[in-house]
Amino acid sequence: MIRLYKDNFDSNVFGGNIYKLFIDKKIESEDVITNLLKNKDISYIFCFTTFNNFNIDILTKLGFRFISIRNIYKKIFDKVNPLLKIPAGYKILRNSKRQIELSDIQITDIANVIGNTSRYFKDNKLPKKKSLNLYRNWIKNSLYRGYADESFVIFKNKSLAGIITLKIKPEGGYVDLIGIAREFQNKGLGGVLLQKGVKYLLGKKIRNMYTITEGENVPASRFYQKNGFILDDVQLVYHKNFRNNK
Repeated sequence: MIRLYKDNFDSNVFGGNIYKLFIDKKIESEDVITNLLKNKDISYIFCFTTFNNFNIDILTKLGFRFISIRNIYKKIFDKVNPLLKIPAGYKILRNSKRQIELSDIQITDIANVIGNTSRYFKDNKLPKKKSLNLYRNWIKNSLYRGYADESFVIFKNKSLAGIITLKIKPEGGYVDLIGIAREFQNKGLGGVLLQKGVKYLLGKKIRNMYTITEGENVPASRFYQKNGFILDDVQLVYHKNFRNNK
């Protein structure tokens, strides 16, 4: 199956017309792609392809640049593990009524942490400031505008320590965003947030949790594996800037 669609969120952040192309089968010829893109006003395209040498050759020939590996992890559960101990002085708030207020500084700091290993930050043809704004807007939309189905935030006093946002799709629940502020890392807070996510999904009678991370982000992969996630799929990520082709 091959899907192409305009991503309005990314388009608004970066300007122009940003499209996403998903390829989960072998491409028969480069005409399949060129015909799909014909007569479309595309500024930038993000492509996610199954690991296939033929696809790689065609995308490279068409001027797509390899950016990253995308690991999709899956966790199946039927119960919440024994509650993890939260260090003294921390508190977790559920944002079900969108009542949590974060400052612009807090949002920017956690957006930097989450985005630092992302494909957006790795692509030197995407302005770093706009890539950061993408994550800032992503967090705001998730917390305040209904983009996420649920979210949890950890504070120490008034300092933001971490955040997780969750989305529910037909195949299961997704960790949409997760991040621990740099000064609060290596304290087990990420595991606590995941556990809160599992409990929330079980309450919705959902027993699958998915998450996506960059394949090069070894600490993230180890974190998910440690918390019971199994690698479910691997995709290659390619970008193409059409603005430079005009």
